[in-house]
Amino acid sequence: MQIVARTRVAPAAMLDTLTRRLKATNPEIAVNATTMRENIGETQRIDDFRTLLFSSFAAVSILLAAVGMYGVTSYTVAQRRFEFGLRIALGADRPQVLRMVLGKALLLAGVGIGIGAGLSLAMTRVLNHSLGTLPGVDAAAYGLAALAVLGVALLATFVPARAAANVDPMTVLRSE
Repeated sequence: MQIVARTRVAPAAMLDTLTRRLKATNPEIAVNATTMRENIGETQRIDDFRTLLFSSFAAVSILLAAVGMYGVTSYTVAQRRFEFGLRIALGADRPQVLRMVLGKALLLAGVGIGIGAGLSLAMTRVLNHSLGTLPGVDAAAYGLAALAVLGVALLATFVPARAAANVDPMTVLRSE
């Protein structure tokens, strides 16, 4: 049983009075008196912990995606050094090579975003049928997530793309 009391005086002062009265009336009942603010605070702490936990998982997944994108792009650039050197030797300018590598990475990120968004929409429909009505699709959230993924992909592939654009054609062509 819970008793809720509203008071005009300080709640801490009222807690002692209410606890004494309840124990005097029914000594066999255990009394746990707290303020409404403390109860709400406890609920809020649980929600804050869940938010922190899921935010940490999201940050780790974004970090893993960025490191993976960087690694794959670095490996691809290392494998294609001769091609980039040859392109530059034949007249391609360095910004062209930079755009080519970044464009390929952003294209792959775009394909991943499309597949991920499609699967997310499909899972939302499946969960709607099994769990009941869920909130509608938030286009702004999808758009923001897509921009964030594109930004992470751009940041992760910029260093390897710059390395591809700065290939010295004479060094590369002599080594092959």
